[in-house]
Amino acid sequence: MDRFLDGPSFSQYEIFFQEEQINMKEYKCLSHCELCADKPYAILNGEIIEADTALELLELIKMKVK
Repeated sequence: MDRFLDGPSFSQYEIFFQEEQINMKEYKCLSHCELCADKPYAILNGEIIEADTALELLELIKMKVK
């Protein structure tokens, strides 16, 4: 995911995770190589969530946790 984050995106992720008090685990590899190479994604409660940009992914995560 790091390669998809720029400065503004990283800041927004930090703020979100601090404000919402969400537990996040970051792994080096989740064995989704094709997806990982193509776009940012997250696994939320076992569901793969993907987006074209890091900010779009953050918005999808926000919708899912609220």
